[in-house]
Amino acid sequence: MNASIIPAGEGVTLNVLGNKVSVKVSGSASGGSFALMELDDPAGMGVPPHIHDHEDETFHVLEGEFEFQTAGRTVTAGPGVTAYLPRGLAHGYKTLGPGRNRALVWASPSGIEAMFAELSALPAGPPDFAKVGEICGRYGIRFV
Repeated sequence: MNASIIPAGEGVTLNVLGNKVSVKVSGSASGGSFALMELDDPAGMGVPPHIHDHEDETFHVLEGEFEFQTAGRTVTAGPGVTAYLPRGLAHGYKTLGPGRNRALVWASPSGIEAMFAELSALPAGPPDFAKVGEICGRYGIRFV
């Protein structure tokens, strides 16, 4: 493994069903131990409740406002708030802030960034939810 310094605004940027995801550190760079991504989403974007079988996710809100749903709770989170969402626990989120809503997302172990790359390759327009579910399922993510 080699050290990396990723300047602000750089990384591999993907459009994942309308969510802007910039991969800062991929699993190939971390030896598979984690992936670090930055979300930059407009208001109303997000992911419905789902379960990860393979990785834990940690969100750290940088800007704007996120709403996290997990364990029967809904929490509004602004800058500086961290949400740890372990594998096996249903969770979802949406963005609430009127402008930019940015968060760092740490996934451990890595692998989810490959799913995001596959999802970003889908045709533009309304998503084919059967295809989205099939791709996510291959990475151990199921919607509830």
